[in-house]
Parts: sequence; C-alpha cells; structure tokens
Amino acid sequence: MMEMGRVYIDHQRIHLEKFSPFLQCHKCLQFGHMKTRCTSQESFCSHCASNEHQLSDCPVKNNRNTAKCRNCHSHNTKFNVKADFKHPANSDSCPRLRAMRDRIANKVDYRSA
Repeated sequence: MMEMGRVYIDHQRIHLEKFSPFLQCHKCLQFGHMKTRCTSQESFCSHCASNEHQLSDCPVKNNRNTAKCRNCHSHNTKFNVKADFKHPANSDSCPRLRAMRDRIANKVDYRSA
C-alpha cells in the first residue's frame, strides 16, 4: 500500500505516507518535544549554538565553518568523546539527530492485518 501512496476506504481515496513521531525543539534544540512545550529557560541558535540569538539573527549563519551542533557538543562533553560537532543542530548530517530518528523509526509499528 505504501508504494501505491493511496488506499480506497469506503469510496474515499486516502493518502498514505510514512509516519514519524520525531520532534526537535526549535528553542533548546533537544529531541522529543516542540518549542511550545519546552521548559528550558534558554534558547539556542541552531547554527552556532549561541544562546544570545536565534538562527534568523545569527551573524555567521552563512559561514559553514562556524557551525556548531549543541547536541553533539553536549554529547562529547557528557561522554568524553570527540565526535564531529561542526554542523548545525538540525542538519541531516548530525549523528545525534540521525540516531534519534532511527531509534524513533524503529519504534513505529506499521502492523499489517
């Protein structure tokens, strides 16, 4: 059914797509909640991880060399590892983001009857 992209139920055509409950907060950049439910007192720029401005006001957002992922940097500090953190926090190349997406995708159950 997923390959067809639609299914007919009770004379109605229903659009099908994969569902992902993946959420990333645009305030604290953590996973599992949205900005409207964030309890963090600080908000961070998703490009450079500064708590002094947001991405829209980031003075270095067009410079790829200034990117700093807050999640990867925190992970490195917490676990004393040296993973790459020179990418934006919402980048598809972020290993923390990919790991979280994979973990959530593995929990989604597309039961077939």
